[in-house]
Amino acid sequence: MWVWEDALLSLSCKATLFERLGDSELWPETWVLRRGDAWDVSGTDFFVKHPRRGGGTGTRRAHSVDAARSLAHKWLQTAEAAVIQRAVQPAELPLGPSIFELRVWGILRRGGAWVWQNHRAKTALRGCNLMNRRVQQKKKEFGAFYDHNIASEQHIRDALPGYDDAKLLVREAVRRVHAVVRDDIPPTAFFFVGFDFILDSRAHPYLIEANIKPPARFENIDVQFPSPIVRRMASDALDALAHLMQGNCQTGWIRVDA
Repeated sequence: MWVWEDALLSLSCKATLFERLGDSELWPETWVLRRGDAWDVSGTDFFVKHPRRGGGTGTRRAHSVDAARSLAHKWLQTAEAAVIQRAVQPAELPLGPSIFELRVWGILRRGGAWVWQNHRAKTALRGCNLMNRRVQQKKKEFGAFYDHNIASEQHIRDALPGYDDAKLLVREAVRRVHAVVRDDIPPTAFFFVGFDFILDSRAHPYLIEANIKPPARFENIDVQFPSPIVRRMASDALDALAHLMQGNCQTGWIRVDA
C-alpha cells in the first residue's frame, strides 16, 4: 500500500535534517544554532534560515558574520533553532543574466527512494531574485512571466558541460537524505519531495532545501503549474508514479537507495 503523506518532521525541519546529515561536499557548509549557542566563523556571505519555513518567507541573506548572527537571533525568538548556510555562487544560464536553482523531484518510502529522471531550473529573469514564494507574493506581475522563469533540463545541459555528472551527485545526496529519515517514515507512507540544489559554475550540486509536496499540489496540474515545462513533467511523473506503485520498476523514477 502507498499512502501519500505530507508531514515528516525530520525531513521538513531543516535543523533536524542537516544535523543528521552532518558535513559533506553535497551541501553548503551548514550550522544549526540553538538558544545560547556561540557561533564564531569567518566569511562574508551566508543564508540564515528558519527551520520550518520555505525559502520565500524563511530565508534571509547576510553579508557578514554579525548580520548572520543577528538574523539567527531573530529566528530564535520564535523557533527552536536557526540554520545558517555559507552561500554558494550559482552558475548562470544563457537566458540573459539568469542565476538558478535546480529543482529535483523525489519519492521517499521506508523501503526505497527514487528521483524523477528529468530536473528543471527555477531561474531569475526579469527582475526576480529567484522564483520563490516571496516573489509570488510581492511581485504583482509575477504570473505574467512565470513560464519564462522555468528552464528545461536541456537549457542546463547546454550551459554546464558537467551537468550529467552533477545528476549522479544529486542522486547520492537524495540517497543520503533518505538514509537519515528512512526509519521515521511509516511503513505504508510515501512522500513526494521537491529538493532544491544550487549548482556552481563547475556544475557541482549543493543541496539547500527539501520541501514535502502534499497531494493537493498535484490535483489540478493545469492550475497549479502555469509553466508548460513543469506541467509536462508533472503529468509524466504522476503517470510513472502510478506504474511504480503497481510494482513496475521500468518507469522514469530512478531508484537511488539500491
